[in-house]
Amino acid sequence: LLHKPDWEMLLFFFLSLFLLIFGLLDDIKNLRAELKLFYQGMSGFVFYLLFRPEGYNLGWFTVPAGFYSLIFTIFLFMVIVNGLNFLDGIDGLSSTYTLVMLIFMGIIYGEFNYIYLYIFAGVIAGFLFWNIRKHRVFLGDAGIYFFSSIVMYILLKPDHSYINLFPFGVLFAIPLMDLGGAVVRRLKRGITPLAPDTGHIHHRLLKGFKNHYLVVLIYLIVVTILGFLAILSNNQTQMVWPITGFFFLIWIMMLFLFKWL
Repeated sequence: LLHKPDWEMLLFFFLSLFLLIFGLLDDIKNLRAELKLFYQGMSGFVFYLLFRPEGYNLGWFTVPAGFYSLIFTIFLFMVIVNGLNFLDGIDGLSSTYTLVMLIFMGIIYGEFNYIYLYIFAGVIAGFLFWNIRKHRVFLGDAGIYFFSSIVMYILLKPDHSYINLFPFGVLFAIPLMDLGGAVVRRLKRGITPLAPDTGHIHHRLLKGFKNHYLVVLIYLIVVTILGFLAILSNNQTQMVWPITGFFFLIWIMMLFLFKWL
């Protein structure tokens, strides 16, 4: 007997394929920032049409279904893409962070036994073996778009009336702080937030430690700690504000003590 095809997965496959191709084109042609943002926004719109999330629970407030959920889905995808992209300054860093993050997301969002999660993790682990070695295989924008589509799939796939996004925010805290710092830094200098520079957290760690493997190890330890913290904070409303305040304080300290500005 033929199994019923998983049309949702099939559509996601084509969407992720288009994202990968666009990323590859960006790697080759170095596309304008405005075109990248437009494509990211359209991709977020397609994710919304594909999964139709009923809303988001951010811990402090909820995003209702309908128009607001659509706008937030687009914004969420753009944040994930650019957050992971800003990590991609050291070989193996984005791959390592994404792999560990997906494992914890599988536990938190009840998809740990979901076969596609193992497939995604296996693909990233196989790629990481070559990516972490200097100048062997590069992730590039193609890989970033593909990884971002996987993260979105794991987030939006479970059938929840409201997607509990706070644990993911804890897991994604380092890219979020790095992204926020980069936006503030570049806007103050009068340049586009998507312009490249060497002010990211991993650049500063690499400057201090002089060893890219050690920097990747530091990120691995940090994201693992964040993963356990995300598990503890899942559906624990009393932990939302203390955790948020802690990360905000760390971000402010980075802005001023590390002279991000």
